[in-house]
Amino acid sequence: MRPIFFIMGEYKRGISTLQKGIEALMSPESVRLWQGLRSQMLQQAGLHKTIPNYIFWPEFNKANGGRGNGRVVKDMGIIIADIFRPVRPTHVLGIKDSGVPIAEEVYENCNRSDSNGGSQLLFAERYFKEPKNADGIVVVGESYKNLGQPCYFVIPYFPPGSVVLEIDDTGARGKTAIPCAKGIMSQEGVTLAGLAVGFDKAFQGWTGELERLHQETYYFPTFSVVRVAGITYDNGLDNGSGQIHLLPETEARKII
Repeated sequence: MRPIFFIMGEYKRGISTLQKGIEALMSPESVRLWQGLRSQMLQQAGLHKTIPNYIFWPEFNKANGGRGNGRVVKDMGIIIADIFRPVRPTHVLGIKDSGVPIAEEVYENCNRSDSNGGSQLLFAERYFKEPKNADGIVVVGESYKNLGQPCYFVIPYFPPGSVVLEIDDTGARGKTAIPCAKGIMSQEGVTLAGLAVGFDKAFQGWTGELERLHQETYYFPTFSVVRVAGITYDNGLDNGSGQIHLLPETEARKII
């Protein structure tokens, strides 16, 4: 592993390009992919008939269902790695189960051009009952599969000097990614370099929850590949029929 002083020097240089409110730096190829993903969501995604505010994007959900990482998830991995590569994370942390495919793609792309040791891929384990004798830090959140009920995540221990990039599939109310972020930041000598998700639902409080966490702890950059501003249901009824609205490009490309 790279020496701690070298790791932190890289992190401090890289984090200067990832400040809140500035436009995320992307290669021309990543910009093309990013614009394409925004268009694809509007063309392909739909609304769930029984779960309120649940967006079903077939090519995105396919990977989370264990049926291979399709082009959508692969492109998201390229974009996220491109944006966060300057901080040179030592570890990429995915959140099981749905955050596994996108974390795998980010990890592969972070390491593709790294000649200084690369990063390690780890996962936060999810449990619906409080785990006993867990090998890690247990945090409490929620999962969309058991809304209103506690869900437990075990965050692995990181060695001092680690720079961690946390990855999840979606961000909505912050009940999964934010508790996991706290589990990372609670470890002495460990830095949360950033948090990235495939898409977020800003209208469900994602940005506000992040801002509260920043005030409680410290600022870390967050980026969502696709940002959903809101949903308009046909006839005002939450029946799975309606339109998805994205944030404008100028706003959606900013670091949160």
